[in-house]
Amino acid sequence: MGFKLFVRFTGLCAFVPNTSGKQMRVVLTDATKAATMGGMPMPIGFEPHLPVLVFDQGDLSHESGRTFMTFIQDNVSKGLCRLDGQDLTIDPSKPAALAISNGAVADCPLPATDLSTSWLANMKKILGGTGAIKDACLAPANVDPSVTARIALTDGSLRTRSFSAMENKQPIRWQFGAYTQVLAEVIELELDLPGDTVTFRATSFRDTANPPTPIPPLVLRPKPAGPQGPSSVIVRIENMPLPDIQGTRLVGPDFVVLNQKRARDEHFPLLFSLATNTPANGSGLVPLPVDVCKVHIPPVPSPTLGSPQCPGGAFNPHPGA
Repeated sequence: MGFKLFVRFTGLCAFVPNTSGKQMRVVLTDATKAATMGGMPMPIGFEPHLPVLVFDQGDLSHESGRTFMTFIQDNVSKGLCRLDGQDLTIDPSKPAALAISNGAVADCPLPATDLSTSWLANMKKILGGTGAIKDACLAPANVDPSVTARIALTDGSLRTRSFSAMENKQPIRWQFGAYTQVLAEVIELELDLPGDTVTFRATSFRDTANPPTPIPPLVLRPKPAGPQGPSSVIVRIENMPLPDIQGTRLVGPDFVVLNQKRARDEHFPLLFSLATNTPANGSGLVPLPVDVCKVHIPPVPSPTLGSPQCPGGAFNPHPGA
């Protein structure tokens, strides 16, 4: 039969391609405690971020054994799995078969560059140095404490789905010190699967038992095809506060730029805890919205300001990814 799987990433996610260019590891920063992470103080009112996988409960297969919590979003019953301390894989996936859209980008998106993953915040340009992630963030054991979850991508097509934008859908240019860029806010994996189910398998990299305690898999299957054609399965992997994951945050007067509200991203610097050259406290590398691209229309609607999604960051290729 076959169907399409879409996996959408947002929040404190670091994207690390393998040096082969044919696979990638997505690393989620540990921001689960309202304290200090990676030696960096948290902003006032910091909310813990949860590493989660969200799915439509209508796609749940009877073969699934994974536990989850339930919530309603847009009148749809959703399932939420916590991913703390876990490595995640997608089965079936071919090895070393990932196609990454990574063409060069200019100052503002153009139709020919909308899908490039180069719209991810570039850690090399922001932090200087090599833009490298710490080896221990990708190690099989003794994983760096700055990591809360990891997802291996080896198959499918990876691209930018939407940009960090204003209410009028125009992409924002964010400034990190002297570096300015439009930022991807949602990155999407599209994977063609041959059968009628997809399994998300998880193992714990914090479990010291030998062998580690098994984590039951999450098994999903598309709903029956309707008049619009074959069904697909859409999964979200997010690392954000719970109100943003569930879409319940109210709009507030955080920061006004060009007569529209959008807050400076106080949480983005938590991604620096994964880097080999973490900046000193007070370095000023908190992204600030400075202006917008005035003519571009993103390929898909951007989120409302009430429950924003969050930009991720791109690190240099690593052989352990």
